[in-house]
Amino acid sequence: MEMKFTYKIKMNLFFECSKLILNISLILFFNGTFRLKMSQKRVLLLLGDTLVVIFGLNTTYSACIRKNPAIEFSFFKS
Repeated sequence: MEMKFTYKIKMNLFFECSKLILNISLILFFNGTFRLKMSQKRVLLLLGDTLVVIFGLNTTYSACIRKNPAIEFSFFKS
């Protein structure tokens, strides 16, 4: 499905062993457009010109970045 949204987000990024850990603490402002495919624990984001943010409250995810502009995130809830 295609989404247009405005979110506010504050996050800390940690790079460890080719994995990106997103620790999202607060909801703050972000503009973006993307197409989203979901299957089980995977989310494939097809990006436009802007960075797409995975959002959640007080949650930590591990994200394996495959390539750009298509980034595949495999989620492992910590």
